[in-house]
Amino acid sequence: MLALTNKHEVKETSSNVQYLIEVIEWIKSRHDDEVNYMGKTDCIEVKLFNEYEKLRHEAKLRFSVDWAYDTVTAVKQTPDLLHDVLNSRFEYVIVDEFQDINS
Repeated sequence: MLALTNKHEVKETSSNVQYLIEVIEWIKSRHDDEVNYMGKTDCIEVKLFNEYEKLRHEAKLRFSVDWAYDTVTAVKQTPDLLHDVLNSRFEYVIVDEFQDINS
């Protein structure tokens, strides 16, 4: 688990950073309607994830794991977005690796 100081700040150790990376990747891979970690919504991992996302958006950063996560999040928040964007720009859409979709 993460090592916390009395001020609830994460101590920067390589094992904590690796753990946080794993948490972020786990949450982003789930595409759940509500951000959770192992079914818990009110835990330090979710709080750190939400802060990470806030800072990432403010800094306009995007990592490889974010491409799918940001797309799925945008489509869930605005269900007509995908249809409107694709319908206005493309006549046909080919989906490669369809078998890898987790739905």
